[in-house]
Amino acid sequence: MGRLDHNWIGSFFNGYVLVFPDDTEWQVEAKISEKCDYLVAEEYPHVLEKDLSESQAVYHCRQTAGPEVGQEGIMKIRMQVPTKYPESMDPEERAKEAVTKLGPWTANEINNLTDLNEKGCSVTPKLLTWDRFQQSSEMLVPGGYVAILVMEKLPGVSLDSSFWKYDREKRDNVRAAFRIALTELFGNDASHSDKRLANIHYDEKNDKWYV
Repeated sequence: MGRLDHNWIGSFFNGYVLVFPDDTEWQVEAKISEKCDYLVAEEYPHVLEKDLSESQAVYHCRQTAGPEVGQEGIMKIRMQVPTKYPESMDPEERAKEAVTKLGPWTANEINNLTDLNEKGCSVTPKLLTWDRFQQSSEMLVPGGYVAILVMEKLPGVSLDSSFWKYDREKRDNVRAAFRIALTELFGNDASHSDKRLANIHYDEKNDKWYV
């Protein structure tokens, strides 16, 4: 197992109730997925001074305090993790990698969702709330960033496991709905960079795509 295969976040946030700047509280529920990305500094010369490794875990979540208690959502936790695996057991050594500025992919996601929400884009999820903080001494990269996003839970399903099970006619109908979604997205001066089926949501009842 290498650094990109390792579930760095693991069970760390399981069961947490997280408090956000808008005074809402959200319970972390079942984990959906986790992945790790490695960003090479020379590919991001204007935003990175050194290589950066970031893990992203996605969870179901539920509002436990705020104006809509019981509301379901999707929580995404993006945090800096060590660039080496296995990591050093010395927290002071791991802290030498700390980056306080959000990684470029994390910053882009927050900025893009905020912009698209303000424009009223109907094919992207609403960013309900978000927060950031620095990792404590017992975490993976002490002083490194953590960003937590809570987004609306979209209707329908992701197509990672179902699309190719559809017959040809249904797949063509799905593709037609996807073209409509992309047209709206492009019309808002945005694009869809991660084209994996797991990141594309289809609401069959309303024949609508979300990206």
